Amino acid sequence: LVEPIKADLGLSDSQMSYLLGFSFAVFYVLFGLPLGRLADRTNRTRLIGVGLLFWSMATVMCGMATNYWQLLLARIGVGAGEATLGPSAMSMISDKFPKERLTTAISVYSTGIYLGGGLSTIIGGFIAAFAGFAAARCDCTCAKKGKEKVEGIHVRTLHAAGSGGETHRLLGTSPKKRGIPAEI
Repeated sequence: LVEPIKADLGLSDSQMSYLLGFSFAVFYVLFGLPLGRLADRTNRTRLIGVGLLFWSMATVMCGMATNYWQLLLARIGVGAGEATLGPSAMSMISDKFPKERLTTAISVYSTGIYLGGGLSTIIGGFIAAFAGFAAARCDCTCAKKGKEKVEGIHVRTLHAAGSGGETHRLLGTSPKKRGIPAEI
């Protein structure tokens, strides 16, 4: 979807590289450190829920962006929101699984990240090929640009609306934290 996004928003290769890598990665790392500390001290399931809601709404904003700066800010929001998941998930996995099964549990979790990313790219490409770029983008901006408006359900909006409430049900309760020294 890189080329259709570039064409739709009139972006350069440099702008796309900032959107795909820099804007997400830098803010994921910057927010990941304090959110990791927060995960040690708060309810991790709720923290993941808040982060999921935030990054889902930022994802919706990516689909609604009409220029580079809007898309950049939305990608920063995705990175900041997703930063809640890594530290909280690793902490929960390490508390839930015994030491002898911990490596396998973390491997399954880590595999899901790349499997999901790969499948979303494949599925997005199929949607773009068969239904058009606007449908793959869940475009809410077509009418503003004089294009035919995409009809139907905006999947990202529905995902964002339901994700916060569903997180607790999907993740269950946060496992009891193993002893963490207060000085960390």
